[in-house]
Amino acid sequence: ELDLIECSGTPYTIGKQYGSACRDNLISSIEMLVDSTGLMLPAGKPGKGEIIENALKHLPIVEKFDPVLIEILSGQAEGAGISFEEIFALRCKFELGLYYGSINSFCTSFAATGGANKSDKTIIGQNYDLTYDTTIDLVRTKFNDGLEQLSLVFSGGGAGEISLTSAGLGMVLNVILSPVEQHILN
Repeated sequence: ELDLIECSGTPYTIGKQYGSACRDNLISSIEMLVDSTGLMLPAGKPGKGEIIENALKHLPIVEKFDPVLIEILSGQAEGAGISFEEIFALRCKFELGLYYGSINSFCTSFAATGGANKSDKTIIGQNYDLTYDTTIDLVRTKFNDGLEQLSLVFSGGGAGEISLTSAGLGMVLNVILSPVEQHILN
């Protein structure tokens, strides 16, 4: 059963509303991040501080690329009573997984359009290959500019967010490794 979390307003306000409503899931997801990062490393698991330190290496790039996301994450941190650094590390779960060499499951996405289905409309979807204890939040967001979005948020955003928007855009999440990344994981 999923409760629908409704958020609206500025990016910061939306983040704060989500953080407040999903505090327990965010805390649980951060604990899962710490418990699962580096499980396959011969030297053992890194500590929470090291995980956060490695996530923060991505912060300058994210600040340049998606300042709205930084506002949302700042609001989430305040709303949940969690540090921004923990929320940011959670959002970097996939990057940390590649860094520590611990990603071990991937998803499958599909799309069908035109004559490929009976309705002749575009259909998108995916399966999500994560552990049984992954938290899932259903969030309806209304931005100040009128855009509406319905999202499934996995592990507080750390394991992805799949959205459909009122603009007719949909998103699925898939991972394809380049030969360099494959070599790192092997």
